[in-house]
Amino acid sequence: MANPWFLTYASTDGVVEKAGPTAIFVAHKNRLDPAFQEARAKGAEVYGYFNVNDTPNNRVSQLWEDFYMGNHEIVPWWPVPRVNWPNTHMLDVRVNSVWVDFAIDYIADRMTDGMLDGVFLDVIGARLWGSSDWPNWPLSERQDWQAGIVDFLRRLDQARRQLNPNFKIVNNNRWFDSLGRYFVSGEQFVDGNCWENVDPTVTVHRIEAARPFSNLGHRRVLAISKTVEQAQAWAEVPGVTHVCYTNGGNYGTAQSAVVPYTDLRIPEMQVLIDRLKQTTAELEVAAAAAVDAKVQAETEAQAAVTAKAAIESKLNQIKDIVNG
Repeated sequence: MANPWFLTYASTDGVVEKAGPTAIFVAHKNRLDPAFQEARAKGAEVYGYFNVNDTPNNRVSQLWEDFYMGNHEIVPWWPVPRVNWPNTHMLDVRVNSVWVDFAIDYIADRMTDGMLDGVFLDVIGARLWGSSDWPNWPLSERQDWQAGIVDFLRRLDQARRQLNPNFKIVNNNRWFDSLGRYFVSGEQFVDGNCWENVDPTVTVHRIEAARPFSNLGHRRVLAISKTVEQAQAWAEVPGVTHVCYTNGGNYGTAQSAVVPYTDLRIPEMQVLIDRLKQTTAELEVAAAAAVDAKVQAETEAQAAVTAKAAIESKLNQIKDIVNG
């Protein structure tokens, strides 16, 4: 059961018309456009696009300058100058970097400003797949990048659990690295990932798409496809919740919805109901155990009183004998 989602990086054309319950729109530098709030009023979800790993070499917009510390030229670069995508440069995402601290605070503010339902984190995953030459990085450098990414997501997840547990976090990347290891440590902090123009028939892809991800109860596993046929095929993959058709790769404007609309809030409510039932059952077991413990304690207390009385009686008898 999958629902449509749409990439709307440049235009809001068709956003309101295509909005439906739990459909997703990913907004870029246009995310403050009123059309997205109209879509939310119709039950859609709006996610802000953020790229913590790279920054463009040139100015994109004032909104994006705000995200990149107010000036993209001052954001600390990755220690070894590297490029993962043309006309960008990689940023310092190591644990406790100044840039990561700023990015977490900025995105945390988006969790409570009432404008977004979640974030779409581009590039973030177990490894890089662009033109960065990842397989030939020194092992220590790859480990620094991976540790930084996982810690970034851990802290971001911690923030949303405190500020707005309904806020969704989706990463656009896989969680298998080049050494064949699966990063459950990163997966647990997101509600799902995004599959971008990959084959839905590959077994390992289907296995990964069914992974559990966060325990907050709102999985969002997204697939992007350049063709209608591939988008529809992804919709049949167990675990996938949303599919996007980009009409050959158009990420700027919402394209056609190639699957029916399905309100995912219904199964999510069932998850919450099941969790509540489980919690209730656990509380009932705990209450029964507490009652049993209370009865046992009262029984033991009564036995202690009886024993004390017996001892006092014996002592009185001994006193009587001694006193003659």
